[in-house]
Amino acid sequence: MHFLRFYPSMVFVSAMLALTPAAIAFAEEPTKVDPGIMDQEDYDSSVPYAENLPSEWALAIRVALQNFPMPRSLGDIYQFQAEYLLPFQKAGVFGLGAHIGILNLQVSDRLPVDARNLGAGIHFRYLLRFMKNQLFVPTAALELTMLRIRGVDNQGWLTTTNAGVSLGVMLSLGFFDQKEATEGYLSSGLKRSYLTLEMKPQKISDPTIEIDGTSYFMGLRLEF
Repeated sequence: MHFLRFYPSMVFVSAMLALTPAAIAFAEEPTKVDPGIMDQEDYDSSVPYAENLPSEWALAIRVALQNFPMPRSLGDIYQFQAEYLLPFQKAGVFGLGAHIGILNLQVSDRLPVDARNLGAGIHFRYLLRFMKNQLFVPTAALELTMLRIRGVDNQGWLTTTNAGVSLGVMLSLGFFDQKEATEGYLSSGLKRSYLTLEMKPQKISDPTIEIDGTSYFMGLRLEF
């Protein structure tokens, strides 16, 4: 029975990882190398070419599982994110984005677990990226999410908002295969890719919806 509960999560993660090559190969034409970049004073030929360029936008998926990695962890949550990365990136990287996902979690003793529960909102993210080809990138995000929860006996919908901060770290995949990272940029415009780990305390208390715990997210982030 435990396996059946985790099976949808496993399918979701496996499908997203399998679709990653297709997701990053959408460019109609190969990206061209700009010779002017190589002439810049801070150009570093020892790192993947794209590491010398700022990212402009990002896509990410993340998943939080019930009771994983520790008891009472909140899940199951499946979320998609899109971010615009602000052009001023001198003291780290700032991003403004939106997110949407499903929340198949217990929100109250009186309400059933329902995969039709939805959450959508906006977030402001900071990435402590201070060097090229950085292996670990700490991140923090201020998130505002509107929740749409199925009512008792499937009667109507309940809505509430949830504001909170998520903290985490991202692991650069390009760090381990720099040649592949450069080829990925030239073929699709993908500048950076990361595995992400985040934690987000969540607390909502109103007459109907009660959430109190921490969600631990793992995911994949692609920057273009």
